[in-house]
Amino acid sequence: MLIWSAAFVQRDHGGTVLLLLTILLFLVGGGFYTLWFGIVAGTAGAKISAPLPWWRAHLPTGTAHVMVRLWPWILIAYLAWVSASWFIGAAFSDLILRLTPLVTLATPVPLVLILVTSFAYDTQTETKTKDPESFD
Repeated sequence: MLIWSAAFVQRDHGGTVLLLLTILLFLVGGGFYTLWFGIVAGTAGAKISAPLPWWRAHLPTGTAHVMVRLWPWILIAYLAWVSASWFIGAAFSDLILRLTPLVTLATPVPLVLILVTSFAYDTQTETKTKDPESFD
């Protein structure tokens, strides 16, 4: 299932269809947590193999370099957070139940950071492949 959905999002309008399916899922009771993941995945899917001229024009070079360096670490930190929350939830279910509203509100922050840093990374690698000496 996961492989099929990853292949689906990489099609021409896959990201847009994923956004529409996410909204439909939310409207029929899919919940807020699924909504956050679907919006981020659909937005990222809509930008697969697309040029990112707005990002290149509006992202300062220094900020872009910092974001490029942060890109893999933000993803690793998020995956560690998700894994740790699963283990903490298994051991201390009452604590997790009390923290659920906070976690639900905090979840979009790292997801958006992952999305923004990945766009910055893509603009840098796209520019480097076009002009290898521009970012040494």
